[in-house]
Amino acid sequence: MCRIVPLPTDEHFWILPELRIEANRSFLLRYTHLLTRHFAAAAFSVDCRSDRASDAVRLVTATMLVVFTDRLCRIVSTDTPSLFARHYSGRVEGPVLPFVLDAGVFAEESSYSLLLWPELSTARASALEYFQTLQTAVVDDHRERQQLFQFDVAGVKVGPAETQLIEQLGLNLGLGGTCREYVPQLLSGEMSDVLDHCPELGWLRDVVFLSKIVLNSNGEKLPNPSRKGYRSSDARLQWRVEKGKITVEGFGMKNLDQCAGYSKDDGAGVSRANKMRHMIDQWKKKGKCRSVPSMANPSTLCDGNEETHSEEDVLYLKHLPDFDGALSPSQIERILAILTAPYVRIPLLLAFFSDRDRCGALANPRLQMVLDAALYEPGRWTSTPQSTMAFKIPGPVENTYTRDGLLMNELLHCPEQIAVAVGDLVDAAAERDTGRDTAPSQRCILYAARLVARVCIYVGHVSELYSGKVEGEKMDECMSILRSKLTGKIWSIVSRWCESSMRKRRYEDANCAHAHLLLLAAARGSFEMDDEETSEVYETVLKAQVYLSMHHSWSDSEIPSGVLGGIYNVEVMNVFTLFRRPIYLRLRADQTWASGVLEEVVEMVSSSNNQSASRRLWEEQSGLLGVFIPQSDSNHEEKGEERPYVEWLRGVTQPPALTINVNLGRITLKQHQLSTLPEWALQFPDFAEVFGEETTTESIQAYVVISRDGQ
Repeated sequence: MCRIVPLPTDEHFWILPELRIEANRSFLLRYTHLLTRHFAAAAFSVDCRSDRASDAVRLVTATMLVVFTDRLCRIVSTDTPSLFARHYSGRVEGPVLPFVLDAGVFAEESSYSLLLWPELSTARASALEYFQTLQTAVVDDHRERQQLFQFDVAGVKVGPAETQLIEQLGLNLGLGGTCREYVPQLLSGEMSDVLDHCPELGWLRDVVFLSKIVLNSNGEKLPNPSRKGYRSSDARLQWRVEKGKITVEGFGMKNLDQCAGYSKDDGAGVSRANKMRHMIDQWKKKGKCRSVPSMANPSTLCDGNEETHSEEDVLYLKHLPDFDGALSPSQIERILAILTAPYVRIPLLLAFFSDRDRCGALANPRLQMVLDAALYEPGRWTSTPQSTMAFKIPGPVENTYTRDGLLMNELLHCPEQIAVAVGDLVDAAAERDTGRDTAPSQRCILYAARLVARVCIYVGHVSELYSGKVEGEKMDECMSILRSKLTGKIWSIVSRWCESSMRKRRYEDANCAHAHLLLLAAARGSFEMDDEETSEVYETVLKAQVYLSMHHSWSDSEIPSGVLGGIYNVEVMNVFTLFRRPIYLRLRADQTWASGVLEEVVEMVSSSNNQSASRRLWEEQSGLLGVFIPQSDSNHEEKGEERPYVEWLRGVTQPPALTINVNLGRITLKQHQLSTLPEWALQFPDFAEVFGEETTTESIQAYVVISRDGQ
């Protein structure tokens, strides 16, 4: 969504004259509100307490929807200007001031979010810069009358700014001075006199509220994840005034408003320096935290309650994390000391683990999480370039803050150093390959594959978006080093493991290998590719999508290190979304290539090896975009001239025996979609007796023949 929703800095979009037409502006606002409801329903359906990647996507996307809505609300149309837009932007005649929103705790919460995709870092920086720009319009003496919807601080209350806005709108609508008395009812919509004429106010109110509760760090107050999933109707907020207080209903909760006001509740008596300590305590003792705390914080790693903010604190630690013996105590102290200096932690940690003697330690899942957090957590944000800051010794801590995140900052200033370190780490990991896909070194090699893929995606984004800020020769050298690692031994090793796991029917290992090939393919797609490489990448993505849709249980709870051997479900879905249209267009344009690839998909699913010279031709099913069928199953007699109409109608309305849907990555046999076995089937003794007690849901494919009463 961060690729689709225009950034607030994208002036090519915001200067479009079509946005100055009220019908277009209102259309976008209405559907942004609906989109936010759909997004909130999906976000709260997922349990993010162990899924840091999904939690990061949730935070950034929710905030971007607020930014997009706010920017639209400030546009004053040229044909029929909206009353709300003129008052909200402060462009109405009279002694009025514009109303503004603030970022709330987004800057702090997102500073330790796991931003695995560079678009999230860019969107975060743009959103924070936008909110900072809004604050320039605030007059100090009138701050309370301009700051709207501070749900995170004040809870769901009517403040001076809400009262001022409702009063201005009410006076212009002819409601008279009595509108001040009924501000809560007018804001909630129980008295619809204002919202009938200014629906944007209700849309903005809902979008901001949903965004603010997503940022609540106390997971106990948020809607409980639903295994069946929430619907957009569940995200329809019902605002009411009861006993002088505003209440909000939604997601099956009558007191959804309790999710707000968290900044005041959690922040009372908790300084900014101790915010992370408070979050860690919630996670370790009560499990109330919205998501896993930052693994790049030394205090998170220590088993005791010691505060670790400097190298001196590390020296006096009574309890060191052991990481299952992967590192010596002195090496662990070195890592903890590096983590106390976030601004320089990335090159130091990469240099540490790229050593051939220490690379094997990355087989430990906790160490993998530490390095991931150090790389992909953006850290504190600032809009002020370091070059404009005053030079002091010792320098203020603000000098270590970045605009685009720590990894983006490294790639903007010294990309070759990062590329060399990542390349050395990949080489050191590949040397540990023993030829067996079950060797202890497997986890280390797979981590190296994830690392080079994710860093390559970041490099591709930097070279495309910030081409004027980096030296072309340095970036070209960096891309050359990383690209050689993508297509080298790592690709061959993971491909070999994938084939071996599928052949031996070790479905969990095959899922893991397919997911890593998928991520490597996405990284290769971030560079320019020739026709042969494009075909290989598209084929890899399509095969992985079909295989994972059949053998992977998407509803399984995530684990902090990633359920697919270190890759998160949200990453996999993101790659599918990126490649869906290019793959579809290639399949339509080249039937010969499409037929070969789709036949290989069928062979992979059926575990057969059909090398016959005559293969079926595949084509897109008439009327169903993205659904491909063998040409022998298609109906060419569309006009029904050579047989009775009833037979023709039956033929075109009944789906063929075999279809492959490239939109969803699903293969269908006789109208039935193959998927993993439901968990409830494993509970029957007869099933265990027939198939064995070691049978898992991934080892057997099934499809629903008939469903009665939800069973």
